[in-house]
Formats: sequence, structure tokens, C-alpha cells
Amino acid sequence: MARLRALSAGMLVAGPLLAVPLGGFAPESAAAPRYAALPLRNATLEVEAGTDLWRTVQGALEARGASFLPEEALERFLRSRRIRYTDSMTVVDARDLGTGEGVDFVLASTLLRFDRTPVPEITLAVRTIDVTSGGRVQSAVVSLRGDDTKGLLGLGAVEDADELALEITARVLDDFDPEGAPTRAPRRGSSGRVDDAFVAEGFDPSSITRIAILPPVNRTNRQEAAAHVAEHFAHQWFRIAGAEVVEASELRAALIRARVRSLEMLDENLLRLIGREVGTRYFCLGSVEHYAAATVFTEHGLLPEVEIALRVLDVVDGKIVAAAGVHRGGDDYHKILGLGNVRSLGALTERAAGELIATITR
Repeated sequence: MARLRALSAGMLVAGPLLAVPLGGFAPESAAAPRYAALPLRNATLEVEAGTDLWRTVQGALEARGASFLPEEALERFLRSRRIRYTDSMTVVDARDLGTGEGVDFVLASTLLRFDRTPVPEITLAVRTIDVTSGGRVQSAVVSLRGDDTKGLLGLGAVEDADELALEITARVLDDFDPEGAPTRAPRRGSSGRVDDAFVAEGFDPSSITRIAILPPVNRTNRQEAAAHVAEHFAHQWFRIAGAEVVEASELRAALIRARVRSLEMLDENLLRLIGREVGTRYFCLGSVEHYAAATVFTEHGLLPEVEIALRVLDVVDGKIVAAAGVHRGGDDYHKILGLGNVRSLGALTERAAGELIATITR
């Protein structure tokens, strides 16, 4: 971890994230954003993983001119609202934080994978919430393995997780402008499509402007699979379909108000009620059938494999208006000499989710 801090310090001065020219100071920007950075949500089995990475991301944004609400002030606010989980901040909480502390955006993150193995692998999800609207205005899910960078001769592979974390940081910052403000990137279309898809006759997918995502049904033996796939669904609905995604905190609050203790309690009437509460008629229902990091055997090594599906439910009409499913292995994108293979489970899941959503919204 100390190595990551040292590397990041050097990166901010002399690396590709350079914000202040050597020999001078960058002019102050009146539009410099102010963030409240929620503590990292760690969805891995490594208790201490990702803390330094999240601080590095914040430091890189500060180097571009952004400022952050001090941790002590944020902790006081969270305690005053009895917010125990960082993904349980409601729209009202975010607005009050903006009004009371002069914050423009809430910066939230989820660490989905952090492996300090001989071939390290990291997946980090970052989203920016506008405190006025309560909606996300930026979304990134970055997945990398150390061997993603190697060439034909195996040169260039990253063997140190801290070095890989710096590349993760650089890619997250692609979503922010030179002053550190979030830039809502243009829709990124998926190059792939799936054959197993259905769109109801007469249904216009462009009408899905806001959608709530329920936790997918997990039919694998990996406990984290459903949460990971839900994160990718939310990201891709935002990036590919341009839809406003109901934040998990808003959905959870609506379920609590409706006294829903388990998702098994949800029926058509309850979903209609929840839809009115969160301002949408569309719900994304999903399932994870297969989720494995190394089950595809190739001459270039073991590759990941995922099988996921989704359905879009219109709770007003009580009908499924679109559905799609896909089974992908890391070698499905193979070109030649192993090039194009997807080695990271996170990157493969992102692609698969993107293909599902691109298919039913195009």
C-alpha cells in the first residue's frame, strides 16, 4: 500500500494525469467542483483492499482542481442521518448535503475485485451523483488484469497490483474533465449483439428513460455474482441506453416504506406501488446462471465465462416488454494469436451486459 501511495504521488506530478504544468500554477477555475466522497464499498473478500486506490482517485481529481468535503464533516453528516451503509444515501440526503456543506456531487465507488496474485486483477466501479437531481451523471466500471497489457511476446505485463491500480485510476479519470468535473460521456454503443432476445410488438425501447434494477437471481455458487452483475447492468443502462438509473438507495428506501422484507414478497401490485415511489414504470429483472473467472481452456490460458439474462417489466401494464440472454466466454472475442481474448471476469461481464442492453434498445 505504501508503494501505491509513492507511485501515485509521482504520477500526479509527472505522469499522464498531470494537472499543473511544471514551473507554474494552473489558473483557478470558478467551476471547480466540490465532492463528498463516500467511503469505498468493498464487495471483495479482502477487508483492506482498495482503500489506497480510492484515495488515489480522489487525489488525482484534486490535482485537476476539484475539492472534497473533509472526512470529519462527512462522517458527522452520515451519523446525523443514521446512514450506516454508503449506498443507502437517499436523494433527500444528497440534496441536504449539497445545501448544508456546499457540495456539488457525491462520489461513490464499489470495489468488485482486487486480487494480489502473480497476475493481479482489479475491478472498480465509480459513479457521480448530482446532489440537485439525485441522479448519476457519470458512471465507470474499469476491469483490468496484469496480462491485459502484454504484447505478442508477453512483454509489458503488470505483475504488481499497485501499478495496476494506477492504470485503473487513469481510466476512471477519462470520465472527468481537466478541472475534475464529471463529463457525461456520449453513449457507448456495444459492438456485439445477442441472438436470444425479445422485444414486445409495438414497444418502443426509447421510452425507457428511467429504470430500477432489482438484484438478479443468483443461480451460481459465487455469493458476489448477483451484486456484481447488478452493478454492470446499472452502468450499461446509463452508458448505452442513456437511461436514468434509480439509485439502489432510493429503491431500498421505497421497499422499506412498503414494508417489503424480502424480494420474494414482491408481486405485481407491490411493484406498481414501488414504481410510483421511485418514479418509473420499468424494472430490470435479471439472473446469473454462470459466473466463473477461469473455466474456459485455451492454448493461451484459462479465461472467464459468464451467462446472464435480463427482462424488462412494465409495472403499469404488468407485462414483460423486452428480454435477452447471453452466454459468453473470454475466447468469444478471439482474433489471432490470443489477441482479443477477454481475461478479466469483470471486463467480460461488462461486455455481456452491454450486449444485452444494446440488443433490446436498438
